[in-house]
Amino acid sequence: MGVNVAKVFAATWLAVLTGAVIVIQFYALQLLLLLGVAYCFFLLDLPLIWTLRRLYKAQTKADYHRLSGVIKGIMLIGILSLVII
Repeated sequence: MGVNVAKVFAATWLAVLTGAVIVIQFYALQLLLLLGVAYCFFLLDLPLIWTLRRLYKAQTKADYHRLSGVIKGIMLIGILSLVII
């Protein structure tokens, strides 16, 4: 029971984060920041959506370990976006 509650909690916040990033990208498109939008779409949005889908299917410890690594990579890419964009 605890694992399912944690999955719903994590999935909810992943969806909120993904939505927030997409809203920010729409504002960036209006300012013609195409490189930043492309960077965020391919290196943040797509991995976040992939993580959300894999979280739904995750059942073993190995699945959660893999997702943990992916999320750490997404965080690193987000931090690097502050320097690159």
